[in-house]
Amino acid sequence: MANTTFKPVHADGSYYTLVCGSFAPNSSAAIDSASNNGTGWTVARSGTGIFTVTFADPFPGLISFTALAQVSVAAAVHANAGVYDATAQTIVLRTYSGGSIADIAAKTNNRINFTAVFRNSSLTT
Repeated sequence: MANTTFKPVHADGSYYTLVCGSFAPNSSAAIDSASNNGTGWTVARSGTGIFTVTFADPFPGLISFTALAQVSVAAAVHANAGVYDATAQTIVLRTYSGGSIADIAAKTNNRINFTAVFRNSSLTT
């Protein structure tokens, strides 16, 4: 239990939903699902450095998506996201090292963190 008093998140608009999470690779570069943080999503490795995040709920639109590669050693590693597919409820993440698509090594604290802001209605206000 937290020692903080939590306040609601406010947005300049209505019907927004945040889905946040993080996941880590295991020794074979697949997902160590026991280390997933967050709810409302699953993830699968689709290929070298490619991960498909599937959201549990259908959202009509994606407002913003941010992905960050967290690595335990200084390295030029980053993550980026593709287009949100509202029908399949997925977004594809790719991880890069030195400018080339690559898996992130299975090391303590190596993770992919993400935040998705969805429009939870066909209404826009």
